[in-house]
Amino acid sequence: MIADCQCNFPGLLLEDKIKIKELCRTLPDLKLTRMNQYSIDMRVGISIRAYTVVLGICLTIFTIIKTLSDSSNTIKFDINVYKYKNFIPLTEEVDVISTNISDTDYNQLIDIQFSFKNIYFPCNATKLLLLVLVHSAPQNFEKRRTIRETWGQNQKDVKLLFLIGSGFTQEVEKKIFEEYNVFNDIIQGSFVDSYRNLTYKHMMALKYVVYHCSWTKYVLKTDDDIFVNMPSMKHFLTNVVSPYGSYKLLMCNVIPRTKALRSFRSKWRVSFDEYELKEYPTYCLGWAVLYSPDVIFHFYREGQRTNYFWIDDVHITGIIANKLNFSYHVDISPLILSKREVKLLINATDDYRPFLFGSGEMRESNIRNLWKYAAKRTVSEHDNQK
Repeated sequence: MIADCQCNFPGLLLEDKIKIKELCRTLPDLKLTRMNQYSIDMRVGISIRAYTVVLGICLTIFTIIKTLSDSSNTIKFDINVYKYKNFIPLTEEVDVISTNISDTDYNQLIDIQFSFKNIYFPCNATKLLLLVLVHSAPQNFEKRRTIRETWGQNQKDVKLLFLIGSGFTQEVEKKIFEEYNVFNDIIQGSFVDSYRNLTYKHMMALKYVVYHCSWTKYVLKTDDDIFVNMPSMKHFLTNVVSPYGSYKLLMCNVIPRTKALRSFRSKWRVSFDEYELKEYPTYCLGWAVLYSPDVIFHFYREGQRTNYFWIDDVHITGIIANKLNFSYHVDISPLILSKREVKLLINATDDYRPFLFGSGEMRESNIRNLWKYAAKRTVSEHDNQK
């Protein structure tokens, strides 16, 4: 009986053999005519062709099963062969930007008066490889603690700062001041910290770089519920991009032109008074944006004279970029884990693949578990370079 499909493929797992056998049994019951040296008729030819067809089906089924098995359990992605374009890697140390801005600019943030209530200057001691600026809400003490104890530990060439606004209770403000004095990693602005004021916070991040850390080689803007694979990030910047920095670099999860939402049921609804066009220009999801300092300078200067729009990632990496005819967005979404991949890695049921970021909006427990997983691996394991 050919329907038994006795396919013996080298390296085939037992469960795969069972799947093939079950699938093969659904095929038509084809019989081979017994051949002998005296009689060969058309039935033999038909049966041989039928056997060939069934064997081909078995091979196809085997290939499909192995492909699905590999894709669901192991995703191979070598960041060293990923072809990034548009930006210009530097080949030597240079001062990328200069603050050629008006004297009154420092105390202005788009359309409001501004001052830094709390500020820290880690960039004065050394030229950093990476400055990480984390958007955080004032009351998110536990989220900040989780980052400090995991991927956000300060290193000689990497510094991390949390960005917050003001306007909370005296008790919260007191705790923030105590936190600032203990950790020296809080940058606090004078604007009210609210969802509709996120563009002020993002612009404050750019202002800080322009005035106080313009000599860093790279800047990462992220959120306090994000996991950054810091060993892989450092290797990525120094070996895939350039250890000296870059020009025109804007790497992120790129969102192509999308319609502005007008429905009152959406929290992202914008009125025509706020934004009159039908579509947003191409922009970056704001929770993982990698800048070179020259891009920050140009975005900041243009942002200071552009009307306020409250969706910060659309405004800065989309509207302002479009005004500057900046079209150098580089999509690094293949280096971002999906929620499913995060779960598989945490549960140790998935093979490792190189990544720079976890999924969006991660719980503190998942950030800690993912850090345990990633921190155990060497740089070469992180980046699949060997």
